[in-house]
Amino acid sequence: MLPRSAPSDDLEDRGEAAVETLLTEVGERLEDAVRTYTRTGDERSRLDLAAGWTGIRLDLVDAGDELVVVADVPGYERDDLTVRLEGETLTISGDRSRGEPGAESVRDRTPPAYLRRERTARSFARRVRLPEPVAADDATASLDDGVLTVRLPKYASTMEPTEIDID
Repeated sequence: MLPRSAPSDDLEDRGEAAVETLLTEVGERLEDAVRTYTRTGDERSRLDLAAGWTGIRLDLVDAGDELVVVADVPGYERDDLTVRLEGETLTISGDRSRGEPGAESVRDRTPPAYLRRERTARSFARRVRLPEPVAADDATASLDDGVLTVRLPKYASTMEPTEIDID
């Protein structure tokens, strides 16, 4: 079996990212429709499980004076992530490059012949419609051990898109 060429890998990664983004958007819309008709208290979607969706999982919590979003983003560093608030929609996106340590042979600097490759570059975008307006200027985000926490104080209307720095 011949090793795959780098351009082919890049094209495949871009294709996978585009399909995953599309599936995420379709899944979110289906989830919203299903939740409208069935309120069970468990926000984990059976549609996600049935579709084999592998995007990030998150919780949206009403903590009284603020909304808190807690998302699992294992393997992503602070600089790989973007948190953006536009109106009442929060978008969490990530892009992890493929440059893992040990990806080249030290002796001749040629790409390795992978026997199995599952840890490729990954990107995602997850949008969450917030149930009420929040104060974008007072929003904070932090990343700790692969868990992203976004705190959004309530009651201010945000009309301009705002990026939220991750501490």
